[in-house]
Amino acid sequence: MEEEEVRQFVNERSSMSIHSRQSTVSIPMEKEDLFETTIRMSTIGMISIIVNSSFTILSLLRLFSDVTIYWSSFTVPFRQEVLIKNGYPEPLSIRQLIDLSRPSSPHFDLILKEHRRMNIEYGTTWHNWCWNEPVPDDGWPSILRSIEFHSLSQLLIRCTFLWSILIRPLFTHYRSMSILDRITQSIFPPPSPGSITSSSSLLPRIPANPPLLPSLILYSSSSLHFLLLFTGFLATTWQQNQDFLNLMWIPFYTHALFFLLHSLIYTAIELLDTKRVIWSRFVTRSLLIFIFSFTMFPVLHNISDFIENKTCHVMISRQDAVSEYICLLSMTLFSLLEWTDIWSLHFVSEDSMTWKGYPHSHSHL
Repeated sequence: MEEEEVRQFVNERSSMSIHSRQSTVSIPMEKEDLFETTIRMSTIGMISIIVNSSFTILSLLRLFSDVTIYWSSFTVPFRQEVLIKNGYPEPLSIRQLIDLSRPSSPHFDLILKEHRRMNIEYGTTWHNWCWNEPVPDDGWPSILRSIEFHSLSQLLIRCTFLWSILIRPLFTHYRSMSILDRITQSIFPPPSPGSITSSSSLLPRIPANPPLLPSLILYSSSSLHFLLLFTGFLATTWQQNQDFLNLMWIPFYTHALFFLLHSLIYTAIELLDTKRVIWSRFVTRSLLIFIFSFTMFPVLHNISDFIENKTCHVMISRQDAVSEYICLLSMTLFSLLEWTDIWSLHFVSEDSMTWKGYPHSHSHL
């Protein structure tokens, strides 16, 4: 609810409550003590942005840490001739393995004879592995592949999705109902207090039969938002070497699909409230949707390749890496831009339980 509408809303509810009670209770009332609590959405939004940004930054910083490879991945002759003689630590790091696997390495011929499957450390689980494949000369690191090697980064990103699941769909619903309220009030003016015959003090402002198409769009928005966040949570929960390898592509593909649907519906909602459209925001959102649609296909293709063949390095071609960076950035900016829709909204909680001269059992009459 917009800030300038809060007082009008509370006054309207007060007059409706008093008239409703007077029409259903024959005993004269002295006075209604009406209490209301107003919560600024911007306050909750600021807390959410700080929490999620902190988790995301910590997760990205964690990606710079190295991954451990156990010596058991190598044969005994290789350990003696290369690892022990050259003073390599036990266990080995992935960066050291990549250096050993480069064609310029003096041990390149020996490592080609080794097993390609390497046992790596991942959190507190066992039997994690990757394939020692050649590193692209012009490759750039993939963020999504790097997260798969770092359990703490996955945990932090998972926390951002869990936090968002708790509040974001609910806020999207508040925004949708606020817009539906304004749309229907422009078509069906609110009834005057004298015409109210209902016995409830919390009379709905939205008519029983609002416009069908806007209602479908507005009511579906919060559900799509929930599915978007839930599939993102699943994508950071499943671990490649531990859970349902053949099904790992599902959360990534469904997350991309639900983001596209959510962003289209969420952007279309702004056009429903024509008097309050911010065209710069609408154009920005449309541009972000176009960028995401253009970059998501190479990103999903690289995810599929990595699921089928988990390489020990996280390098991909520069073109694919740029597509991934831009795709993730467009999703992040769109998510941050969503907060601007509810920044001026207020959540009003009405408490009319206390009546002078009447017990609490009659307060809902």
